[in-house]
Amino acid sequence: MHMLALEQAVVLRNLLVATDFSEISRHALDYAAALARHSGARIHLVHVLAPQPFLPVPMEPTPIESDRLRQSAERSLEELAHRAEWGDVAHETVLERGPIASVISRLVAHRDIDLLVLGTHGRAGLKKLVLGSVAEELFRSAFCPVMTVGPHVAAPGGGLEVAQVIFATDFSSASTAALPYAIAMANEYRAQLVLLHMVNPMPLMDSGTTWSLAADVAEMREEERSAALARLRGLIPAGTRLLRTPDYVAGFDLPVDGIVQAAQRRNAGLIVMGVHRRSPGYPAHVPWTLAPQVVTRAHCPVLTVRG
Repeated sequence: MHMLALEQAVVLRNLLVATDFSEISRHALDYAAALARHSGARIHLVHVLAPQPFLPVPMEPTPIESDRLRQSAERSLEELAHRAEWGDVAHETVLERGPIASVISRLVAHRDIDLLVLGTHGRAGLKKLVLGSVAEELFRSAFCPVMTVGPHVAAPGGGLEVAQVIFATDFSSASTAALPYAIAMANEYRAQLVLLHMVNPMPLMDSGTTWSLAADVAEMREEERSAALARLRGLIPAGTRLLRTPDYVAGFDLPVDGIVQAAQRRNAGLIVMGVHRRSPGYPAHVPWTLAPQVVTRAHCPVLTVRG
């Protein structure tokens, strides 16, 4: 892995914030503004109107001046564009109509977007994101990283403070694709990078084993933890520039619980993790996948990078 070249590629020039005008999407906008203020990026604030319904009898499109939903959205975007919190952050508003995922994906490509910012309500059941089930589809298919701000994330205040960046990995190629972003964010905010892997809390036994002494189990667990720590240390190539000495953590817990609790204990400002590319026929939004559960439970924003 040529880490220097990858670090140079992690530059935030254009941020796209998708909003539905809810309180949580405004919260996500605050984080985007803090990022943009720090990096000098431009914000593209986007709202997408639902497609016009299909009618069996062709009719002329609704005139813009009589489209009340569009007029209301224009006023809401205008209000957001004139918030005092913007300061000197460069920004523009975009109002489009169509399928949300398709519209945002097109804007990401055509406007050279470096980061997509979303919010999540974290409701019970499917824990749908602000934009509905399309949100997970976006962070599995978007050509740029996605930062998602969950319901337990505190407001950034006057600026974004990041003391520690948690890089959660399962050692897959999709996971390690996110490492350059974790390194870049840690260096940008002079934060400590914490490389984290959760070991299966139940050691894998030989198929013929019916029982094992507690001492044997403890030894097996320690061997797994030591092996995981060695793999974590091997992820960062020699010569990689890090402003602070990284930390390496291998714990015994279910992945979601371990990631969320480690980030909370360390008061992390950001979790970075890779997500697998969506396979044909794979549903875009399923509640038991790892990333959505981390997003909806974390106390800090989560940056996901598609492998």
